[in-house]
Amino acid sequence: MHDSFEIEALKKNLETRYEYAGFWVRFMGWSLDTLILTFLLMPIFISLMTLSSFNNELANQANQAKQISASIHLIANFSFIFVAYIIPLIIQWLYFSLQYISKHQATIGMRAFGLKIISETGEPINFGRATSRYLASFLSGAIFFIGRFMMAFTPHKQTLHDIMAGTYVIRKVEVQKDNSV
Repeated sequence: MHDSFEIEALKKNLETRYEYAGFWVRFMGWSLDTLILTFLLMPIFISLMTLSSFNNELANQANQAKQISASIHLIANFSFIFVAYIIPLIIQWLYFSLQYISKHQATIGMRAFGLKIISETGEPINFGRATSRYLASFLSGAIFFIGRFMMAFTPHKQTLHDIMAGTYVIRKVEVQKDNSV
């Protein structure tokens, strides 16, 4: 009983503040999200290997028979592209965008490190802004991740995709209350 009283007393002396999130804490949140997405996308990658094997078998049979329907080859190639690129992009887009607009305003990885996304006015972002932030993140990583590293040189620690989407990533910090006032 005595220990819990001390913990409660300490909690009363703390106040929550937010600060702009820096590179390493954001990197850790992104890393956790990447790990989660890897497990979510694993069935697709397994399907991709199966589809690739089927496509190779189809090509081998065609070479042996010296004939292949152009439409069958086109369908096999489109299926490969769809499974390899389009489905994973849709899953990633929805993973990030839907969590950005959730009540937590953050992905699972971001929540683990006390991060959340806000608009330039401090409000939660909408789906359109979340989508534009996701799409702009590709530009941030396009040229040696310069768009991500630029957060070290912006006053509010914004990446290129934050600036383009009009967002900030903030971090929840608990500090000792100033009781001298």
